[in-house]
Amino acid sequence: VEGKWGRASFSTSNSQKTSVPEGKNSKTVDENAEILFTEVWNSIAEARGQEGMVFPREIMWLGGAPGSGKGTNTGFIMRERGYTAEPIVV
Repeated sequence: VEGKWGRASFSTSNSQKTSVPEGKNSKTVDENAEILFTEVWNSIAEARGQEGMVFPREIMWLGGAPGSGKGTNTGFIMRERGYTAEPIVV
């Protein structure tokens, strides 16, 4: 993807092109994803500047049912892994 701050690349695990349902937009899902990615990427780059485009070297997803201990274990995992950023809770 060519953007204001240079070139970024990304790939999808699905090599097949899948079309969106018929209608006004005949682009493939991959084409729409690339457009969306480019818009978001450029928006972040514009807001933060190129120096602000720093991404974590590791992302950990912690999933589970309500009450399964995700919140309880988050602090322990952060200490053991040396994470300093606040967790993002969804």
